[in-house]
Amino acid sequence: MIKRIWINNITQWDILLFRFIFDRNGRVLLDRFFFIISKSADGFLYAVIAVLFLLIDSHTGNRFFTSAILAYGLKVPLYIMIKRWVRRKRPFDTIEGIRF
Repeated sequence: MIKRIWINNITQWDILLFRFIFDRNGRVLLDRFFFIISKSADGFLYAVIAVLFLLIDSHTGNRFFTSAILAYGLKVPLYIMIKRWVRRKRPFDTIEGIRF
C-alpha cells in the first residue's frame, strides 16, 4: 500500500516535470543538457574528477579515487535493486499524445 502511494506520487511529479520540459521551445538544448546529466551518472565523471584531483593534489586525489570506487560499487547494486523494486513505465510510455 505504502509502495503504491509512493510510486503514484513520484509518477505525478514525473509527469509534471516531463510535460514542463517537453512543452518547452528549444527542446534541442534541453535534450542535450539532460542527456549529459543522465550520462554523468554512468561513472565516467568519477574518473574525470579523480584525475583532476590527482593533478592538483595527489593525496586528495588518492582519497577521492578510493571513495569514488566504493561509492560506485554501492551505487550500481542499489540502482539495480531500486529499479527492479519500483518497475514503473517511463512518462513517454504512459502519457497520451507524446511521441518520443
